[in-house]
Amino acid sequence: MAAAARPCHADGRGRRRGGRGRARARRAGGAADPRRGARRAAGAAGAARGRADRRPRGRPVSWTALLLLAAAAWAMKAAGPLVLGGRTLRPDVEAALGLVPVALLGALILVQTVDGGERLVLDARVPALGVAALLVWRRAPFLVVVLVAAATAATLRAIA
Repeated sequence: MAAAARPCHADGRGRRRGGRGRARARRAGGAADPRRGARRAAGAAGAARGRADRRPRGRPVSWTALLLLAAAAWAMKAAGPLVLGGRTLRPDVEAALGLVPVALLGALILVQTVDGGERLVLDARVPALGVAALLVWRRAPFLVVVLVAAATAATLRAIA
């Protein structure tokens, strides 16, 4: 106890040891509340986990690389009319190309729904996606699809 009260600076300022809760407990003659330290440690661990999740994995992409990739994508898109000239595509090729965006969007939605990083996640979003697909198939308005799918996911999360 005497070592803690001794100033460690020449001007008489003491070094702070622990938080206010410990200082109050020492003045009162008791021990610090052990639950307080446990809560603080759990909060710090949770905050560290949150920071670790936000860190980029792998190497960051530079602005130069990003701009070059954007320019390459634009150039490929602009090359289509130049390569085709004034010719038209065959009807079967045109029909197949018309389905590519739909299939790509569906694949992206499915991956975003069930991807949990390194594992497959089957939670309330999966049935909500099924309800949304059913409503789209029945040609419901977009707002109805979104609201009913959100209500389905919310209801299933409330039940679970």
